Amino acid sequence: MGETVVDVVVNTYAGDAPFLAPMMGHLSRALSGAPRGRRILVVDPSPPQGRFRGRAGEDAAASFLRDIEALRADDVLDDIHLVDWDPAAVERVMTRWFGDPTTPTRCSHGSAIYQYCV
Repeated sequence: MGETVVDVVVNTYAGDAPFLAPMMGHLSRALSGAPRGRRILVVDPSPPQGRFRGRAGEDAAASFLRDIEALRADDVLDDIHLVDWDPAAVERVMTRWFGDPTTPTRCSHGSAIYQYCV
């Protein structure tokens, strides 16, 4: 049997700014001896909603973008994907996963739904 290759996919948004660099550094160290695939960061650039609304101000958003660029420069990430909020993309994804293009993209408290399907 061959080696197990591990892909790491982390979904994040600006409210995660204070935790992103330490978490990604930890993941990188934890997987350093394992055969690995790609380290992918899925970034939701949309404004936080619901219970997450107050967690990310303008300072957090600026820090978040700097942290992402620093992680890329430090070779902690292989790929960065921005969540596509184009209405056609949202409809296509929600239809594929839920059978209905009008399915809510977040739960009633603001937690991501769509962002985990892309």
